[in-house]
Amino acid sequence: TLKKLQVEYGPQGFSVLALSVDEGGPQIVEKLIKLEKINYPVLLADRSTADNFGGIGGIPTSFLVNAQGNIVKRYTGYVPHSLLENDIKAVLQ
Repeated sequence: TLKKLQVEYGPQGFSVLALSVDEGGPQIVEKLIKLEKINYPVLLADRSTADNFGGIGGIPTSFLVNAQGNIVKRYTGYVPHSLLENDIKAVLQ
């Protein structure tokens, strides 16, 4: 899970950052954070923010961004944990 990746790779400089484009407002996002015990920042975003990342082709859409701020991987839909972990390791090297 993203929570596990945050714990495991956070000390090496990795950070999960979630952007919610949910139109239900901050109350829904805050409720989910508490319910799921999310251990990484969740920010509210709008469609223009999503467009700045090249748009959202499906939910979820995930991006792996390197230390220089460049998107190095884009994932649409479910991402197997092993694939994400291998890509994170490669970016951290």
